Amino acid sequence: MNRSPQRSFDVACACGAVIHSSDEHLGRTITCRCGRAVHIQRPKEQEPVVAGRSGRSERKRTKKRARFNVGALLSLLPRMPRLPRLRFDLSEWYAKRAVTRYTFRGAVIYAAAMLSTWISLITASEYWLPATMLAYGPRWVVLLPLAALLPLSLLYARSATTLLGVSALIALGPVMGFRVALPTAGLSAPTAPAPNAIRVLSLNAQGGGIVKLRLTAILERYAPSIVAMQECGDALAAVVAQQRGWHTARYEGLCTMSRWPIEFADTMPRAAFARVSQLGYGGTGIVVRYGIAHPAGSFQFVNLHLETARKGLESLLGDDGLIPDNATGVPSPEHEQRADRVGEDRVALNARIREGEAERASVWSARKMDEVPVIIAGDFNMPVESAIYRRYWSGLTNAFDSKGLGFGFSKHEGSLLRLRIDHVLSAPKWFRVRGAWVGDDVGSDHRPMIADLTTVATP
Repeated sequence: MNRSPQRSFDVACACGAVIHSSDEHLGRTITCRCGRAVHIQRPKEQEPVVAGRSGRSERKRTKKRARFNVGALLSLLPRMPRLPRLRFDLSEWYAKRAVTRYTFRGAVIYAAAMLSTWISLITASEYWLPATMLAYGPRWVVLLPLAALLPLSLLYARSATTLLGVSALIALGPVMGFRVALPTAGLSAPTAPAPNAIRVLSLNAQGGGIVKLRLTAILERYAPSIVAMQECGDALAAVVAQQRGWHTARYEGLCTMSRWPIEFADTMPRAAFARVSQLGYGGTGIVVRYGIAHPAGSFQFVNLHLETARKGLESLLGDDGLIPDNATGVPSPEHEQRADRVGEDRVALNARIREGEAERASVWSARKMDEVPVIIAGDFNMPVESAIYRRYWSGLTNAFDSKGLGFGFSKHEGSLLRLRIDHVLSAPKWFRVRGAWVGDDVGSDHRPMIADLTTVATP
């Protein structure tokens, strides 16, 4: 008895791979190279030829089928590695494997911690000591748990990977201050400002001992229209006054340079802070305002240097710190002498002084910003996440928040501490931000904060 010849055919896997088989394997189940199970059965278009059908007709159908065999074409391409699927499965909280269970729980705790850190940073960073220390300390420490949790989640708890990814975005963005402004001009300031732009450069010169030697190069590199310098010492002020083509002014530790004439100068009264300033509590902030005769219309320019939170935080390092325990003539002296809360009270007192100073400076500088164009630049000594900053300065447009790219760290202290406490602000009714950047090291513990602003046509 003659056996019919075994016919071969192709079976397509769900991943696109093509498996060559024959009639003798019909009904079997094999494993594809991608790991999927494939049941061997003849494709409908390859059913046995019925009696009387010509071989020529069968060859035509086979040729047409091969023409549209996409799986065969895909099998010729290099196989790409499969990416892990992102999923979220709450059952991993109770997983039998201990490493899976604890990795998932650690990811949940870390996500909750990042969310609460974000909220406390923007609401209590000046009034609750842990949040204040985070606001003015090295915030990159919030990323340390990821070094352990992320590898474990990739190996044992895939659901935790999704949760950790969201947590990392919160840590890098709202907590650490990463900004992505689109469109952006890049990480480095162009060598010249945009047409019709006012380029503002703000720099805390740290006394100016090194900056004075590099001032000419700084002006050539960044081509600013207005320069606001803080901690401008006598030697630096003398170099500033010698610059040709500039209109210059100095008030105490603030030096200001303008390409356009300075019409007037005014300083913020600070007699109310003189007493606490002498005792070391703070209140040493300086604010000066100038009228700038710009060709498109005059505007006001404010150069300021506000009090630092360091005077409160450093008092935690010792019994006396920067604020004497037996101080008199300051708010709540009886609370200051309570030994059990002396450090915390000093931080709170410093915060109250800085808040009063910020309130006075913001009202004095920008109370008429709807009537008069105003630009404010300087060392605010507070990040944008600070509760004090958000309360008194958020009504103005922060240049780096608007058009900056990256963290924008302008304060570099040691190898660990990085902060963005230097800002360029403008009245939104009168100015638009075209770009914002942090400059290179110029010999100070601060980097230049640079912003290009353009005027807005008003009716």
